[in-house]
Amino acid sequence: MTTYNEEGTARLLSCSRALLRKMRREGRGPRFTRVGRLVRYPEVWLVEYLENNASQALGAGPATGAPNRPQGDKPSPARLLNRRGETP
Repeated sequence: MTTYNEEGTARLLSCSRALLRKMRREGRGPRFTRVGRLVRYPEVWLVEYLENNASQALGAGPATGAPNRPQGDKPSPARLLNRRGETP
């Protein structure tokens, strides 16, 4: 089983080691294991994390389940303000 240390994982995810530590403390980010005091990220878990958190390509439909609106059909600024509880 291939494992990555913090530095290798941060490089793979294009983030800093500090951000990786923060995500770990907050329960976000990829799964990890400890070997004594050492933190290791098994490659299988990193692949799983990347697959589950990959954003969809443009035009592939909404990732959040929001209605797929044609590009030219944008809501008016007044409608956007009304959604926020403000008056136009």
